[in-house]
Formats: sequence, C-alpha cells, structure tokens
Amino acid sequence: MTAKQFKRKLEKIQRLYNEIENTFNELPDGLREEIGEYHNEDGSMPHSIRWGLQGVGEIIDDHMSVYKRAKENYDI
Repeated sequence: MTAKQFKRKLEKIQRLYNEIENTFNELPDGLREEIGEYHNEDGSMPHSIRWGLQGVGEIIDDHMSVYKRAKENYDI
C-alpha cells in the first residue's frame, strides 16, 4: 500500500464516521440520551463516534509520519 492509498483509506473511514454521526444525530433527543447512558464503561457510543472522527482527522493530517513508522516497523 502506498502513502496515497493509505490516505484515501483514512478519508473513507472519515466519511463513514461522518455518516455514522449524521445517522446518530437523526435519532430523537430522548433516544440519543438513552443510548448515551446505556453503556458507558469506558465511553458512550456518542463519545466513541466523536473520538473516532477526531482521531482519524489527526491521522489524516499526519498520515505521512504514520505511514513511514509503519513501513519501518512492520511489513507493509
């Protein structure tokens, strides 16, 4: 996989997280609140969605460094 292909995959992941967030936000307020409180051992689903969006955005911004480290440390 090239660095450019890696970045494209990350961008696809980001689009999917955005789709997840948009779909979640289409739920009525009461359902979103219940989901937020349903399972909160290490973080609720809304928290996980937001963290995923933030994380993938940061990796996209620094994708060359991530790619180079993976190339040095793993057989990619």
